[in-house]
Amino acid sequence: IVQQKMDFTVADAIQEYNQKIAQFYQANPDYELPYETSYLWLGNSNQKIPEPKRAATWKLFNSPQELALLEDYQKILKLYDQIEATRSGIPVLYAAKLNVIRSYVRKTLGRTALFMEQGKSAEALNELRKYVQIELNYFHDSRWVMQELVLNGCRNAWFAVLVSLGPDGKEFVPF
Repeated sequence: IVQQKMDFTVADAIQEYNQKIAQFYQANPDYELPYETSYLWLGNSNQKIPEPKRAATWKLFNSPQELALLEDYQKILKLYDQIEATRSGIPVLYAAKLNVIRSYVRKTLGRTALFMEQGKSAEALNELRKYVQIELNYFHDSRWVMQELVLNGCRNAWFAVLVSLGPDGKEFVPF
């Protein structure tokens, strides 16, 4: 048995970013991106997102606060990478990291949908590329079933967004 020590300064930093994310959602309870909510953004349905939530989300969309939120998710992932780099090649699965990845992917997909709703396909393409980077960085060497399940969930959501939103220009061919 090899005893491993957790770098608590990194763990404290992760907790700090988690608190910032929680504070964002406490301050903005009506912020709900597509693919991150139980409501539908498109179509006519009794499940359609209520107008106050839709308006609140549009108000925060691509704002400095929302961009800071996305940055906090990216910083948490980098901190988990730091922890894993100190483990001397011993593979470890952090369920909390998988939750961060899943949340970040859902945010990028929601942002993709809103950019497409605005007719900004170049920005939507940039959001779709973020998922590709996540897959290359975090799922290239899946060793656990849980990791594969999260990968499949993220990939299926990504495909659904790609197909349902209909970006069909030549710039989307690599996907």
